[in-house]
Amino acid sequence: MGDPALAVATPMIKLLLEKTSSLVKEELLSFMGIDKDVEHLSSNLTSIQAVLQDAEEKQRKSAEIRVWLQKLQNAAYDAVDILDLYAAELYAWKRKQQQRKFQRPFSLTKASFQNKAAKDIKEVKAKIDMIAEEKKKFHLNASSQHSMDPPETSFVLPPEDIDHLSLPLLHSRLLEFLPGTRFLLVLDDVWTEKYEDWDSIKQFLRQGKKGSRVLVTSRSSRVAEIMGTLPPHRLEDLPQDECWSLPLKGFRTNLHTYHVGRIDDGRGIRELQGLNHLTGSMQISLLENAENAYEANLTDKASLNRLVLEWGDNTQDEASAEIKLENLKPHSNIEEVQICGYKGMRFPSWLGNGVYQNLVSISLKQCTKCRVLSLNHLPRLTQLSIKGMLELEEWPDRILPNLRRLKISDCPKLRDLPPLFPNLGVLKIKRCNSLKALPVALSLQFLILIENDDLENWHNKAVHVHLRNEQDQEICMDEYCLMGVLELTIYRCPKIQALPQVFAPQKLEISGCELLNALPAPQYARRFQHLALDSCPDTTLVKAIPETGTLYSLVISNISKMLSLPKWPNLPGLKALYIRDCNDLISLFEDPEGSLQGLASVKLLSIQGCPKLVSLPEAGLPSAIECLSIGSCSSLETLGHKEALKRLTCLKDVNLENCSALESLPEEGLPDSIKHLRIQGCTLLKQRCKNGGADWSKIMHVPDLEIDSIGSGVSSANQPSSSKARQPWLRMCREIDMREVEQPQHVSRAVSGCVKGKKCMDALLLVR
Repeated sequence: MGDPALAVATPMIKLLLEKTSSLVKEELLSFMGIDKDVEHLSSNLTSIQAVLQDAEEKQRKSAEIRVWLQKLQNAAYDAVDILDLYAAELYAWKRKQQQRKFQRPFSLTKASFQNKAAKDIKEVKAKIDMIAEEKKKFHLNASSQHSMDPPETSFVLPPEDIDHLSLPLLHSRLLEFLPGTRFLLVLDDVWTEKYEDWDSIKQFLRQGKKGSRVLVTSRSSRVAEIMGTLPPHRLEDLPQDECWSLPLKGFRTNLHTYHVGRIDDGRGIRELQGLNHLTGSMQISLLENAENAYEANLTDKASLNRLVLEWGDNTQDEASAEIKLENLKPHSNIEEVQICGYKGMRFPSWLGNGVYQNLVSISLKQCTKCRVLSLNHLPRLTQLSIKGMLELEEWPDRILPNLRRLKISDCPKLRDLPPLFPNLGVLKIKRCNSLKALPVALSLQFLILIENDDLENWHNKAVHVHLRNEQDQEICMDEYCLMGVLELTIYRCPKIQALPQVFAPQKLEISGCELLNALPAPQYARRFQHLALDSCPDTTLVKAIPETGTLYSLVISNISKMLSLPKWPNLPGLKALYIRDCNDLISLFEDPEGSLQGLASVKLLSIQGCPKLVSLPEAGLPSAIECLSIGSCSSLETLGHKEALKRLTCLKDVNLENCSALESLPEEGLPDSIKHLRIQGCTLLKQRCKNGGADWSKIMHVPDLEIDSIGSGVSSANQPSSSKARQPWLRMCREIDMREVEQPQHVSRAVSGCVKGKKCMDALLLVR
């Protein structure tokens, strides 16, 4: 988790900007004499938002910036509270006016509120003015990108809108803002009792982001039966005036996020005491401000299934933090708990006392002072995430029987993990520099190891397993713990000298492991589908690639001392070969004739960032190639002999980028199969390929041409010259990371960012 102050300030500033933008449209602002204040407030918020990205990076080294962000955060909370209250009162007044035959002016009905709202908004503006002025001394850099997560959106559809809109028009209106947005939709005073109408709207609402809510008010019990997913709250005893303001007040309740503030401002933790009807997820932030945490009364909130407890101040007292967390004991129904920024030295007793039989997920982030972790009495725990526990040394649990996902990062003092995880399927360990050995994990499928300085022992033991066959007969067998691993990523683990002895992955990625000198033997390479070798000190691993018919994606990058690719054994299934950032590469193949035979099935060849590569092989390229991409090869002078490309009768796409020494295309030009040619940043070649240039006759038949820049290049007679018609879909050679394409069914995911993804899939022919 990033710095808590900024993590809260950024979305709050977004939300505050939304609210001020909405208020600017209200004519009553001018009547109240605060229209200029709100416009000025919006302007200052925009300038502050522009520098938050830079502030996030600099606050780690600057206590002053950190304090400034905290001030901004507190001011934003106050402002949102005030604007929410104003909006709720204004909405309630408008609704009541609709019920009256004679509409009284706002000033006569709400004079006291008008004065207080104007005063409060002016105070907010003054606070933000001071904060905006203070930021100037930090010399923060403005950024045009302020987005993190899209802000939650709230809106109200009054009954007259729903009554007068046909369903298609209502759908159209919803689609303007729903897709991908987390929203609270308030349907106020609904009378429609047709189930099919609601069911139709419900399908559109599913396009919103997870966590969205729909709040319905109605005077019909039939509507509640049709639309409700939770028991209705009946308001018989509530005055009508209060009922009108409930939808917007419900906005804050429904989001279930509470920032603890000062008691005298009405934002103390006691405000949560009676809200026992809350359902779903609850986040309580700024717990350093809570004075009597037990007053939150979390033990009585039986409908909550997820609880996030968050501290934002790094200077909090340890004993005080421990008392607060002990008093924030949730109801026994809780399923997920997340604790962030806690500075106590021990976790609460309730976390391991056996009460929480339904708890399936725990996340512990930046709990920097806890030394011991024990979760032995949580029988249903399936997911555990631990991050930034800088003092964690001991984890004395012996076995976590149902844990399936474990992620640990930035725990530099953790020496040992529990020895046995019988059902663990996913394990990620990052920057745990005292950890020497992996646990025994009998069901492990996905293993990610990143920057673990002392890790060296795989613990890939043979375990005696008892199974029963279909005839209910017991079978005993020995099985190696890591034999079931499908994907292994190892990044900068300097003490790992060898891979597990018995190990047959589908996907293997190795980077920066200097002592590692061998890959799985051929008998264990039967499942190989994707292999990536990166940042190796020499060619040892590159030469160790085993013969296999299943490997179809190979990435070779940042290999030192590699003058050319070695002669590999036969790889008949290889479809995509990536060569990247190999600074010593002079020629493509050590043995061109032999290498071409072993790579006969390659359809996609990408060579990027090889500054010493002078020429493609005279023997040519694999005949099955359909897509060729070469970029940032500054010494490349020729693409091979005169028929080097003409012979490639399957070639459809060629991308040449930033090859400044490349002067011309091969003498015989391009094959008739070519569909798209892109030349970018190749100064000499560009001149020859212009209409009338020396190489124009070689490319004039290509249907889709891009020379040097989108929308300003050469267009053939068969292709319109508009930028829309010539979208750079060949960029898939750079945008598609073949490391994501472990299986043919994953291709659609890999090309999802491509302008013409389906066309790319056809070009790659990875799916037939």
